[in-house]
Amino acid sequence: MSTDIADIVEFAASDGGAELMQDVLRHELPPVLESLIDEYVTLDGARDRFMWQWVHRLAPQNTLPSVESASREKVATDKTLVILYITLLDDVLERRRDWATFEEAAKLPFPHRRVDWNRPGVDIGYVEFAMRVWQTIEARLESAPGYDDYAPLLVFDLKQAVNAIEYTNLAIDRPDLSTMHDLESYESHNMVMYAYLDVDLMHSPPAYKADLEALRRAVWPAQQMARIGNWLSTWERELREGDYSSGILVFALRNGVVTPADLEAVAAGDEAAYEAVVERVADSGIEAHFMSRWDAHLEALRAIDGEVPSMDLTPFIDGLKVVLQYHLASRGLK
Repeated sequence: MSTDIADIVEFAASDGGAELMQDVLRHELPPVLESLIDEYVTLDGARDRFMWQWVHRLAPQNTLPSVESASREKVATDKTLVILYITLLDDVLERRRDWATFEEAAKLPFPHRRVDWNRPGVDIGYVEFAMRVWQTIEARLESAPGYDDYAPLLVFDLKQAVNAIEYTNLAIDRPDLSTMHDLESYESHNMVMYAYLDVDLMHSPPAYKADLEALRRAVWPAQQMARIGNWLSTWERELREGDYSSGILVFALRNGVVTPADLEAVAAGDEAAYEAVVERVADSGIEAHFMSRWDAHLEALRAIDGEVPSMDLTPFIDGLKVVLQYHLASRGLK
């Protein structure tokens, strides 16, 4: 285990980690987010308010140093709104298993697609709320200096996030068909780190466009690091909810630590089966394996840093370490 990982794990498990979570609970959301989250938490199957405080509190850590200082608070809110929209899609498909509503709500960012308000089975109120969230995002981003330059890229990157949610649904329905390669290639886009990059560049000086290729390569390991942190902190909750798309569980299934029969027993509400799966995964060293993968991505990102002549990525890299601290400290809370 590298020094970076060891220090992060030790801090997250200490009183310092507990204080981080108290800091999240004290964090105030800006009014535009507060009003939308007030409505979101009334929806069936909604995540706790804590998650949104967590996302908004950490958004600056996932922000490139190129973002103008006057725009950094706005960017943090814009990114949280993007996560809110993607979470609405995620919730309605993974938790409510409502394909019709998911497919209509997923059309909103794409100008060539039109919502079918008369489609049977569509939860109109849900899609209307998703539309208000998306329209809020769009209106805010349109005021960004670089919006016209990067809007087409944002549309493309959001398509990958929608695709990620569909892959998650496949992994839930057919865990025997899920693989680590596919999780990393497709499902990791649920972290929307490429969309985050687009938002950052919309609020950065035009000169940084020259480094677009290197910056997008840098986002790949960063997105994998974010995904691993999320897996480590949420897999036990997701297992109980019947969500087997976590890399922890897919790796366990592919390596014989758990079996499809184990997952079927958990899905049937067998508490003993749930506790047995958790214990076997905990004893297997799988979490340490993913910590090592996180560390390898960190080194890859450091290597790419030297290929971005116009920008020092060190603050962004250090921010990803902070994000992992928050993930590990928030285990069982989101």
